This record gives sequence, C-alpha cells and structure tokens, in this order.
Amino acid sequence: MDFPLKQDFVVLSCVFPLSLGLDLLHLSNARFLVLYRQKDGQEYYYLFYREELEYYAERFPPNAPLERVLDLHEWRADIAVEATDIPQELPERLIVLDHGTVVSIFAPPLTRATRGNLETSAEPPGEVGGELEALPVLIPLQANASLPASTRVGESLTLKVSITSLEQEASAGALTFSAPQGATLQVTVQVRRGLELTGEASQSFTLPAPPVKWEHEFSLRARQGGTGEARVLIFGAGVLMGYLTLRTEIHPAAVTAEPVIPTSARTSLPAISVAAPDLQVVILEENENDKRGFTLMVNAADASLGINFAQFGPLFFQNDPGKYFETFYREMDALYRLPNRQAAQTLLKASGITLFTSLFPPDLQQLLWSIRGRIQSVLIQSTEPWIPWELCALRGTENGQVMEGDFLAQAYAVTRWMPGIPLKTGFSLQRIGVVIPQNSGLAFAQQEWQFLQSLAGNGRRVERIPARFLDLVQAFNAGEYTAWHFSGHGVMRTDDPLRAEMILEEPPAFTPMLLSGALANVGKTSPLVFLNACQMGQSGMALTDAGGWAQQFIRAGASAFIGAYWSVQDASAKEFAESLYNHLLS
Repeated sequence: MDFPLKQDFVVLSCVFPLSLGLDLLHLSNARFLVLYRQKDGQEYYYLFYREELEYYAERFPPNAPLERVLDLHEWRADIAVEATDIPQELPERLIVLDHGTVVSIFAPPLTRATRGNLETSAEPPGEVGGELEALPVLIPLQANASLPASTRVGESLTLKVSITSLEQEASAGALTFSAPQGATLQVTVQVRRGLELTGEASQSFTLPAPPVKWEHEFSLRARQGGTGEARVLIFGAGVLMGYLTLRTEIHPAAVTAEPVIPTSARTSLPAISVAAPDLQVVILEENENDKRGFTLMVNAADASLGINFAQFGPLFFQNDPGKYFETFYREMDALYRLPNRQAAQTLLKASGITLFTSLFPPDLQQLLWSIRGRIQSVLIQSTEPWIPWELCALRGTENGQVMEGDFLAQAYAVTRWMPGIPLKTGFSLQRIGVVIPQNSGLAFAQQEWQFLQSLAGNGRRVERIPARFLDLVQAFNAGEYTAWHFSGHGVMRTDDPLRAEMILEEPPAFTPMLLSGALANVGKTSPLVFLNACQMGQSGMALTDAGGWAQQFIRAGASAFIGAYWSVQDASAKEFAESLYNHLLS
C-alpha cells in the first residue's frame, strides 16, 4: 500500500507530559498531535491541533500527563480505521492506519480549538486570544475517476483520474473538496481485489489558479476473475481529502493466461530493479478456519532450474506462532551461556534443521537440497513477523544417508524485504548518524565509537547525536543522514512490538511507534539503519499486523535494516560492526 509520508503530525503515548508533546510538535514543525492510549486490551487514538495543546499549556504545569491534561476517556476517542476501511462519510476527525501504524489524518480547517473548555467559533482561524488571521482562498474542486466496465484476465486497462474546478453542481459520483491555491495535491491508486498496478501508484501536482483541469492515467492489469476493485485516494498537504472506489468485472481469459499471484498475496510484488537474486521466496499468508498459515512461492533467475514461481503449501500453524518464537528466542539467548561451545553449536544447528523441516514442505526441502550448489543469493519477501527464515538449516538425503547443510544465511547472501514496498537500488554511507548512550555501561561502546569515527574522510561524515529523546526527534525529522548506527540496549515488547524500546540516556525511550508522521522523514534519504543492540531485529503482531523496528524503518523509506534477533554480547557486537562496515566500504 503506497501512502505519502506525512509532514503535519506526530504520534505520542498519552502517558508523557504536556511539555514533551509541545516540544515534539515544535521540533518537528508539525500541526497535529496523535495520542494513543491502551486500556483493557483496546487501543484508542485522539487527534489534537497544536493550538489546542498551546491553549492548555497556559493552564497546566508542564509535567502534567497529557492523559490528565486533555481528559482522555474511551468515549472521547477519535475514529481510527485501516486505510482499506475508510468510511464514505468522513467524520470531523479521522485517523487512518496502515497495519496499525498512523499514516494519515483527516481534520477540518481550524476555526477555534474545539475540545475541553475551549470556545468554539465559526470565525476564521487565528491564535487563541490573538488577532484573527485571514483565511486562504479555497478553490472548490471535484475529482472523478473511471475504469472500463469489464476486462479479461491478463489484459491491461487504464484508470483515468481528473481533478477540475467545481461548477455549480458536481458531476455524478464525483468527490468534492476544497484546497487553497498553491497546495500540493497527491493522487494515490490502491488496488484491492483482482487487479495489480503496472505503473506508478502516485502522482502529485501543484494546484493552480482557477480554472483547474488536471488529468492522469494509471496503468493496471487484471490478475484473476471476479470483481476487480481499486481506490483513488486524494491527499492535500498530507491530509486525506477523500477517496473514490471503482469496480470492474474480470472475465476468464480467452486463452491461457500467464501465471498470476494468488489473492492471498493481497498486494502486487515489486519488480526487482537491480541484480535479480538467484532465488526469490515469497511468503504469502493464508487464513483458514481461524488458523494462520502461509504458502511459499519460489522463483529462480536461472531458467534451466525450471522454477517459475512454483507454489508449495499451504502450511498452517498448529500453535500460536507468537508464543512459539518467543520461547525460541529465549532458548537462543541462553546458548551463549553454555560452557561447551560445541554443544551450543549443535543445539543451534538442531534448531535450524527443525525450522527447515517444519516450515518447508517435503517436496520443497528436496528441491532446495538438490539446487544448493547452483545458487548464491536468496531474497525472502514476507510480511509475517515471527519466522527467522535466515536460520533455517538445509537438510537432505544422499545414498540413503541423512545429510546436514548450512544455515540459509551461512550458505547464501540472504536478504529480507516486505511485499508491496518497492525495492531500493542502493544506499550511501556519506553521512552517518551515530547514537551511543553515554551511560549504557557497555565496555566496548567507546571502542565502537572510535572505530566509527575512523570511517570519516574522503567526503564521508560521521556525527554523534546525543542519545536523548528530543535530540533524536529533531535529527529524524530533519531527514539528512544517509545511515544510522545505534549501539546500546534494546528491549522487545512481545505484547506490542511497536512499543519495543531503544534505551536512551534518560527517559523516555524511543519506540517504533514514533516512526510515523513527521518522524518518518528519517527515510527521505533511504538510509541504511543498523541497530546494534539486543533484540532489535525481532518483530511481532501489533494491533492489526506485523510490527517492529525493521517494518517501521522500511515503511518509512529505509533501504536496509540490520538488527539482532536475540541478545548479543558487547564484544561480538563491536566485532560484527567493524566487519560489516569494512566490507561495505571495500
């Protein structure tokens, strides 16, 4: 799902003080604050204008919790919906989520702040208690979109979108809205069923003086029979103005259609724009009778291997995968404490083979064993959050003898990615931002910093950012670093991975939840992100979908993420960092 990065809101837990909320808004230059609150296993969201918080700042002490200052209760929560479930009738304030992450907001122009004891007014907006500002001139607009009424599987079709000045009466089926002259409007197409995008998903333009006439055509393809559905979402200044839903009937192909991705993928897979991997494995989630599972789709770049998006499965989890891998990681954590290194390696290999034989159907196990010497690189695309696919260890049979192979990450160059997010063509280490808390107590942290400093030169800059919350907020919002390196302590939260913690020099800790809104600017430079701390690579199920540091950084625009699945020793972490950067720079 392709949403534009927003510039006008930040996200924060309601337990933090009023002063922190205001600092966060001012440092990020955001207009809105989205607060989240959990109670009895439920998640509640609240949307506030910056002016509202400034009003309360004059009436409450700065250390008062936002929850108390703003009198947050369940019945006062704003409507929060997934982007696929946006209502036709938009409420006054709406928070849009993508897999549980805030990606957009809808709010009317501010007249007067409208919550609590603030007065309401229909007058033009202005600072509360100050002179009223002149309203910008708004241009009434209408958006229309069209698709062919019917098509066939495999055929290409065009989705036409137009945005024009609104005459006295809107045309049938049009979306009507207003925006100021000079505003940037973005049109994003989201395919939902039976269709896939074959071109760009978004187009933007600057709104000229009336009369307005903007048109664009998006390229789609019919994937499978039935009713195809697409949505056209209109954003203005980063705020969702509304959307149009289009449908087309897809009939079976007149001739044999080329292989297509099954509907369980729920998204089109991005084309690989750089060197294709020798083997690509796509993990498609399945759900049957309330049981979660997956199908594996495998494709080989070498046509002589005869593997053209071959499907294996589905396999279904018989137990809760979240609890299973929570125990698995605890066991991995304990291995380095074993006095006998060979015993630890034997147990690790046994765990890898168990994963391989449990997660790969027998025919796929045999196939991977038979081609193990003919591939060098593997790309795994998956949205499920639990499985450490890199740790699966090959196993096969030769001459009646069971044979053990290497771990996938040991045998091949293995990378992971998320279906639906375009692959990056590369990254730069020209400006590295380093975050290392002074009080971490890690014996090798200073040596790691000294090594990182040695990378500077020849146009490369290495800069240390204070490991404090607001300093990190400011640096992320600026979006100027092409690489980020953190060395310190991390804590995984299995009940909600979006609240996993990067421990800083003083509270509050930094969490993945913050990487939305203005702080998603950290991804503007497509940075490499290396969180060299315990458990930072783990993921889990957030409110509605997979979440964690990796997912949030990749969704924000990072080109690569590196983090540890389990606890790591200080000395080993330093050695790994040195080896990694030396290889990248050579």
